[in-house]
Amino acid sequence: MSWPERFQSISLRWQFSALTAVAIVISMAAMGRIAFNRSRDVVTEMTLDKMKAETDAVANQIMSVVDQTRADTLTIPTFPPIPGIVRCWENEINPGQDPVQSGSTTELWITRLGQIVSAQMAFYPERIRCAVYDADGEGVMEVEKQGTSSVLITEGIDSIASERYFRSAIELNQAQVYISPMMQDRSGKVAVHFCTPFFSAAAGRQRQTLKGVFIITVDGRRLLESAVAFNPSRRDADREIDQLKVEIADESMQFLYSSGANAFPLFSPSVFKEVRPVRAERLTRRDTAGAYDRELDTYAAFVGAAERPDGRGMVATYRRMFYNAPEDNSRFWFVALSEYSETSLASVNELATTYVVIGSVVTLAALLLVFFIARKLTASLSALLASADQIAAGNLETEIAASHGMGEAGKLESSFRSMTEKLNAMIREASDQQARTKALFNATADGLVTIDSTGIVTSFNLAAESLFGYRADEVIGNNVSMLTPSPHREQHDGYLRRYFATGEARIIGHDRELDAVRKDGSTFPISLRVSELKRHDETVFIGLIQDITERKQAEAERLTLFQAIRDAVHRLAVATQQILATTSQQSAGTQEQAATVAEVVATADQISQSAAQAALRADDVAKSARHTDEIGNVGLRAIEDSVQAMDKVKLQVESIADSMLSLAERATAIGEITATVSEIAEQTNVLALNASVEASRAGEHGKGFAVVAAEVKSLAQESKRATAQVRVILGEIQQATNAAVLSTEQGTRTVHDANEVIGQAGGTIHSLATTLAESAQTASQISATANQQAAAVGQLNHGIRNIDTVTKQSVEAIGHIEDAARNLAALSDELASLTDR
Repeated sequence: MSWPERFQSISLRWQFSALTAVAIVISMAAMGRIAFNRSRDVVTEMTLDKMKAETDAVANQIMSVVDQTRADTLTIPTFPPIPGIVRCWENEINPGQDPVQSGSTTELWITRLGQIVSAQMAFYPERIRCAVYDADGEGVMEVEKQGTSSVLITEGIDSIASERYFRSAIELNQAQVYISPMMQDRSGKVAVHFCTPFFSAAAGRQRQTLKGVFIITVDGRRLLESAVAFNPSRRDADREIDQLKVEIADESMQFLYSSGANAFPLFSPSVFKEVRPVRAERLTRRDTAGAYDRELDTYAAFVGAAERPDGRGMVATYRRMFYNAPEDNSRFWFVALSEYSETSLASVNELATTYVVIGSVVTLAALLLVFFIARKLTASLSALLASADQIAAGNLETEIAASHGMGEAGKLESSFRSMTEKLNAMIREASDQQARTKALFNATADGLVTIDSTGIVTSFNLAAESLFGYRADEVIGNNVSMLTPSPHREQHDGYLRRYFATGEARIIGHDRELDAVRKDGSTFPISLRVSELKRHDETVFIGLIQDITERKQAEAERLTLFQAIRDAVHRLAVATQQILATTSQQSAGTQEQAATVAEVVATADQISQSAAQAALRADDVAKSARHTDEIGNVGLRAIEDSVQAMDKVKLQVESIADSMLSLAERATAIGEITATVSEIAEQTNVLALNASVEASRAGEHGKGFAVVAAEVKSLAQESKRATAQVRVILGEIQQATNAAVLSTEQGTRTVHDANEVIGQAGGTIHSLATTLAESAQTASQISATANQQAAAVGQLNHGIRNIDTVTKQSVEAIGHIEDAARNLAALSDELASLTDR
């Protein structure tokens, strides 16, 4: 059992007491923390102010000595002794004699200078030597402190020509001072040399000539110790001097001075940087011009333990001093004061310990008081707890015992009693509502499945059980992906994560068709519509599932039917093209036949005219016998011409008869094709009706197919009407063709008869030539025969004209058939384009 569970399982009085104790402890800890931090800040700020003042005091004391020594270094060369010495050196007439002040010599001026500097050295104890050197670095005089007195030395003075401070001094101009770094001299003393050059003052020279260098040497250790001794903290009786570290170093980070028992070694480069890295970094920081940053000349701050090499916090200050300014700003000394935080904050730590002790006592007393008060207040709650436990166990009829609790406890008892009564009523109403909801949920014909935001099934109705073959308890609590095949099964949880990450709904609110898996492993197509329900902080997805197996089968059948219609339409289009091609050929043949018939008509007219002429001639023969021989010859020639013409007529009539028979056969073939087209139209109409019925069964999904079926039905009806028109026209063509055939046959027989008549006429003419006696009788016969021939030729001419009329009608009918075939081909193409969509 976890700590929160254990805490919730204990008595309320103990919880109240524990929470109160925690609140008191946290409050006191927070107040103590705030007070400690504030006290530490105040004490740290006060310590820093005090240390900053001490740092300034030490630095000011050092710079006071430096400034005074610098001023004396510049002032003493202006006193009479040094100019007098220079004049003595420059006196070429009387070397060693002062040409200005009579009786003064070099030795006299050296003695006077020694007296002046000895008096000053007595007043400034940190000065240990004053000396004058010529321009070559050779000693002229030296006053050295020995004990409490000063000794003037003029001989045996070591040359300083190779010393750095001397070489630096002779490069200066007048009224400039070079202050050397703090170093150990030959005697082992820590010395600082203040050097200034002095020049010739002879009249008439355009520029001054370097004559020598005046040097004041200061004891560096005594200088620093006297400055530190001037520190006010040494006069603080409540503060141990070892607690405060006073350190003095230069720009090379070597210690020049270090106080305390654990003092750092002096004159060792970079030691300060190793032990005081924070201040060393600030001291060596430079500005954009490459010079030391003058804004960092002073520093006072608390350095945390994380920034310290030894891991101990420290209160630290420093002050930088450019001791050779303004001639040289590259060298400096600095005074650094340090004190560990446990020492500077000792009073704050003692205050924190006292606060913890007092706080513990106060907390214990408060806890005892709170426990007794909580025990009194929770007595009535215990009774309510017992009643609540019985209600939680299922005994909703439990009576709430009167405990007469105080304050809110009494009100809680009354409210709890009212709550249990209303809760019973609400539970009964919720039970009824749940029963109704479950009945409605299971009464739906479609499958209903609900899942939570992680894809776990929370409900599964009876229709879903029937669809999938699972019982509800086999699905509820499992991932809904068990109802889907791969790859949707593996990707389902990814769909949910993408939806919650992007908010993009690709499935929610839309119908989607996909495959599902039954318990036996078989798959079947379903239609899925997902809805989202948000209740409080919970998201529920509701899936409405329909088995669309029958609909898929119906769609497959409709596709098969539509393919059959498309094939039939394509066959109709092919047949229509064939009809159109045949009709075009018949039209061309009919037109050729019409041209031939027109020629036959023209020939028949000629024959008719010839027969009329023969009759007239026969009459002339009969009337005039004396011209028998001449007329007989003319008749013989006419008969011969008639025989030739009749032979041509016979051939033409036989050709017309053959053409008429071919036309009749083609008309019969067109009739058969028209019957086939009519049957296709009937089948198309039936298919369109079936498609309309299937589309109406499909409902909303079949509306588009119903439109196509209606178009197909309309085209089928138009094809049927066009086929009927073609059939009527073909009937007329067949009747006309049959009549033409009969007429042609009669014309053939007539031509045959005429040919025989003409033969007989030829025999008669020959007989007329042989026998003149029978000329009258023969003439009469010829006249009768000629009249018969004229009548027969008239009948032949009439028959041929009938054939011409029928032929023209056939050409016109064939034109109508060709137009109808073209319309049928256009309708077939339109129907094919509709079925190909």
